[in-house]
Amino acid sequence: MFNPETHTEGGGGISDVDVEFTSVKCALTTFNGKEPDGVPQIEAEVTFLDNPERPPWHANWGIGGRLKGKAFPTEDGKAFVDEDGGDTIHLNKSCKASRFLRSLTDNGIDGGAIDKDITRLIGLKAHVVERPMDDLDFGTREGQEQQAVPRVLLVESVIEAPNMNGQAKAASGAKPKAKRKKKAAAEPDEAADDIVAEAEAAIMEILNDPEVGDEVPLSGLPKRLMVALKGSKSGPAIAELAMQPDFLSADERPFGYDEKAKEVYLPEGS
Repeated sequence: MFNPETHTEGGGGISDVDVEFTSVKCALTTFNGKEPDGVPQIEAEVTFLDNPERPPWHANWGIGGRLKGKAFPTEDGKAFVDEDGGDTIHLNKSCKASRFLRSLTDNGIDGGAIDKDITRLIGLKAHVVERPMDDLDFGTREGQEQQAVPRVLLVESVIEAPNMNGQAKAASGAKPKAKRKKKAAAEPDEAADDIVAEAEAAIMEILNDPEVGDEVPLSGLPKRLMVALKGSKSGPAIAELAMQPDFLSADERPFGYDEKAKEVYLPEGS
């Protein structure tokens, strides 16, 4: 459902800010009573990383007008089902929710991992931007006023991916560690040895690229990983693992991870 690869053809207000997704769910939005039956939306609450005192922002992404009255959130808010509780809901590629989800997978988030559970995005830290949906035809008929082009909030880069191995992690609020200081960490239980090896190899390939240099910001890692892992069937799983701070900061890695600066680097002498 929420994997953009399964979508068919057919919320804004903030932009250019770093945020943490503290709540993500499927819901019926009434728009202050204007839609008493509710409109199916993906709803999120985000906090601002550079201004913790700023009130949380509520964002939403519609899943398509044709699904009004046909799609209903599950009790836990993880997904949408039809009126019989069945798994028949399919998003249109042009809807706001699909565009938002596509921006996630374009930045290394595994669409398969969130397909049946949108709450797994809780804990995601990302740079978000608002973009116009100007690829659609908003022409008007004679006698009608010109419609404003809708805008949609998208993820431009991932700062820190949520832990999708089992339950989604809550927003941590943990203080960063000192620069260049590494910590020991256990491997995620479900990460196979070959996935770990491929993730390490892909990151080392990126860091050894003369055009990149010996360090790369975490926010720039997803797109470079997708290029490095092009053609790999395990690409999404590898990219997801490679964005986990616990994986990046483990002592046995051939590279280093600076948690404060949020960058991966080649240690001296490498």
